[in-house]
Amino acid sequence: MDLLDTVEKGTCTGCGVCTAACRYGAIKMEKTPDGSYAPSVKISLCVDCGNCTAICPALNICPSGIKKERSHRNNAIGSFEEIFTGYSLNKERRYTSTSGGVLPEIAEHLLRKGAIDAVIGLGRREGLFEYVPGIFSDVSELTRAVYIPVPLDTVLKDIDRSKRYLLIGLPCHVHGLKCLLEKDPELKKCIKYVFGLFCSHTISETGVRTVLENRGIDPASVDKLSFRGNGWPGGISISLKDGRTALIANQDSVWSFLYGGYFCSFIHCLCCVDHTNELADISFGDAWLKEVMAGDDQGSSMVIVRDPELLSVLNEMNGSTLALTPSNPNKAAKSQRAPLTIKKSLYLSRKKILTAFGYGEIRPFLEGGLPEKSGFFPAAFNFILLLNVLSGRSYIMRRFAANAGIPILRTLYGIFKALLKKAGENR
Repeated sequence: MDLLDTVEKGTCTGCGVCTAACRYGAIKMEKTPDGSYAPSVKISLCVDCGNCTAICPALNICPSGIKKERSHRNNAIGSFEEIFTGYSLNKERRYTSTSGGVLPEIAEHLLRKGAIDAVIGLGRREGLFEYVPGIFSDVSELTRAVYIPVPLDTVLKDIDRSKRYLLIGLPCHVHGLKCLLEKDPELKKCIKYVFGLFCSHTISETGVRTVLENRGIDPASVDKLSFRGNGWPGGISISLKDGRTALIANQDSVWSFLYGGYFCSFIHCLCCVDHTNELADISFGDAWLKEVMAGDDQGSSMVIVRDPELLSVLNEMNGSTLALTPSNPNKAAKSQRAPLTIKKSLYLSRKKILTAFGYGEIRPFLEGGLPEKSGFFPAAFNFILLLNVLSGRSYIMRRFAANAGIPILRTLYGIFKALLKKAGENR
């Protein structure tokens, strides 16, 4: 299978790392009709060197991140040194960040101490979906969580290899990066840390437009959109060109029903088994635990530390700029129960359905294999999951979602969650 085969089979994650790996400028990431990104190869420049296929995360298992010695191993969340729940003691940062502000607090600390020279992450230009990867020396310039696909293509070519960087990415970014670093020792030296975000899946730009239309907002009237922030669990903050603002809640809303149901998501998200970014040096996500959420409207993070050096950094920061409480793998897995059930417990059943429909697979890099969930409910749930993803490509289904009332969407999402629960319980 070559690079373009991954696009045809739906397994290309759109990470963009192949662009950085190509020394001849033959590969360019282009936006596809479904809102993801895929490589376009200029045949006249391609010398068939194989660099791109050697680092493609859809074609290769990259074991380096899990072969490092860790103190603990858990099948749900991967290898780790320590786990915390916590938040930034900077009140403004905690409130305006995605889930407690721990990540930007650590990044700022590393910059201030001179451990890194800059951060590679996502910033934004003016416009509804104008999120772009960049190199930042000020963490305030980084955008909050982004739920649509954004490739890392150009930024990896622009870095000064004499400097040291922290890179922030989703699991698909990190998988591709780890494969590239194994092939490029010089680049490996200057990417000092990799911070990973938890990610169940992304949603297409078309899906976001559908959410806006459901709330009576013309996407063309939107000047700026932020997916998270403004407390916890926050929501989508929308600034309109006429100066008005709007907010779509993160929970019990059209956003949670459509995004949570994988409407307008992607096939490659169904092929992924990594929710907690297991190849990163440290992973961050929402601490969706009842005991944490009770009375917390500012934000708290679940922090999985996988690198011993970074564990020392967090211990140094705890009590001064961070408030961290030790946690454990069972609580970390519990806080991400639904996505971990979909990603791992139901993957092997889903793989059979994807194969039957002609889609490919991304070979799992995990140690210890995956649990086998078989029977009617796992198969039924995975079939509906695939239909939800594909329905985003249907104009009729998008019109239905854009015009359906909250009670209808809440009922459909309730059925989806009930079926997921049965599928996860099935042995």
